[in-house]
Amino acid sequence: MKTKFFFYARKSTEDEERQIMSIEAQLAELAEFAKRENIEIAETFIESKSAKKPGREIFNQMMSKVHESKEPIGLIAWHPDRLARNSVDGGQIIYSIDIGKIVSLRFPTFWFEPTP
Repeated sequence: MKTKFFFYARKSTEDEERQIMSIEAQLAELAEFAKRENIEIAETFIESKSAKKPGREIFNQMMSKVHESKEPIGLIAWHPDRLARNSVDGGQIIYSIDIGKIVSLRFPTFWFEPTP
């Protein structure tokens, strides 16, 4: 069965001038990447909040859906730092990989898939 993926796009609202990639630009690049790689997108999550501290509402909703899913999920983001920039959120992703809930992390420039 083909893995379904969640898109996650995030831009911190705290440092607007320093942010290179807008949410719209992230989504456009991710959509092009998914089409090129023949990746099925099940849902898109968009957030405008810093990831330096845990407690992002949209990220937590996405992770809840990952854990509720009967099938393993893949995550696509523009860059790993869009997903997590603190150890709590990063730990959630790592643990989800460890227990087989997340089976692929894909980014336009590289990817990660756990192997036994």
